[in-house]
Amino acid sequence: EIILTSAKLGVPSYKEISLLGKILLRLNDPNTALKFLNQANQMVPGNIERLCNLADASAGVGKTQEALQIATEARKIGGEIGMVQNVYAKHAVANGLVAEAGELLESESTAREMVAFMNNLGIVQAASQKWAESEASYRNALSAMGGRHPTLVALVSYNLGLSLVRQNRLADSISLLKDKI
Repeated sequence: EIILTSAKLGVPSYKEISLLGKILLRLNDPNTALKFLNQANQMVPGNIERLCNLADASAGVGKTQEALQIATEARKIGGEIGMVQNVYAKHAVANGLVAEAGELLESESTAREMVAFMNNLGIVQAASQKWAESEASYRNALSAMGGRHPTLVALVSYNLGLSLVRQNRLADSISLLKDKI
């Protein structure tokens, strides 16, 4: 409300536009967030936090390749920053670059970020009955972790098992869960 009031009084600054985009992203409105974040990025490009939010907003509207490109750009600017590693890892795994992302998943916090993103993606895909895509999301997450972080592996395996059950692939589900959990 403060940002919108300020915008009515004059031309909003890139900081206000960027903040509004960030807020909209947190409120799960990636379409509108993407517009504001793009506008702020055009005004003042290269802000690492905004690039990370822009990557997430792009993924939120189904532009996974664009999300990875933006995450790669953020990585070139601030590759060692945890926020950048988290964003890059989850978008790399979502695009099937599991080996490249795997090296970033030594950190449990980065692995948790990636797992949360991939689990949500797998759930949305399964809810849309995009079974192959859902299964690929879960399997990519498992592959990227390479057996590290057993609790996270169990969580992803459980969700993959549920997805397989929903497809009436009970034998596959049982086999997976016996093997992973």
